[in-house]
Amino acid sequence: MSLTDRYDLPLSTASPEAARHYQDGMDRLLSYGFGADQAFAAAVAADEGFALGHAGAALFALFQGDGAAAKASVERARTVVAGATRREQQHVGALAAIAGGEAARGLGLIEEHVKEFPRDALLVNQAGSTIGLGGYQMFDSLAVDAEGHVCVATLITGAVSDIWPDGRRVDQYVLPDMMVTNVCFGGRDLRTAFATLSMGGRLVSFEWPRPGLALRYLNR
Repeated sequence: MSLTDRYDLPLSTASPEAARHYQDGMDRLLSYGFGADQAFAAAVAADEGFALGHAGAALFALFQGDGAAAKASVERARTVVAGATRREQQHVGALAAIAGGEAARGLGLIEEHVKEFPRDALLVNQAGSTIGLGGYQMFDSLAVDAEGHVCVATLITGAVSDIWPDGRRVDQYVLPDMMVTNVCFGGRDLRTAFATLSMGGRLVSFEWPRPGLALRYLNR
């Protein structure tokens, strides 16, 4: 009897333990709970050839902004996925594109995949839009400028998103890294934005159109 996840999708593993840990990792990741990484690690420990276990670890690493770990896990998934179902092969292929920095292609693959497999929960979860932005983007840390704009480090697109106070407009300042994870203000008159690029391990700065919001105990 083949093993399935809770959405009745076949899992290409002969290990009930690997399937159980993978489902636990899915549940934790979808609910933003702790321990998803440990669950996926337990899944591949139970079955090193379980491609979706490695893919789950890659997705968790993407959430954490750890590009190197995501690439390593997705590469392991790619080396063992050949004998898996088409659904699993497409799942791994879409994540491989995202982890490889091909955000637009990865988004397209995800959108096509979930049309065919609408119960593939981990990718369905990634296919939705973030608030105020279209497509496959995720938010990380944020800062606020002096005019009330919310400035959010935006993953996948690799940008700082400038959300206007009324919420009706969003500008994006695209940076050369898909894992923009933090933003703050400094420099003369707080008009310099600093952003962390976590995939390449860099800190960059650029001019912001307005001063940042002064911090009560630092910028007085």
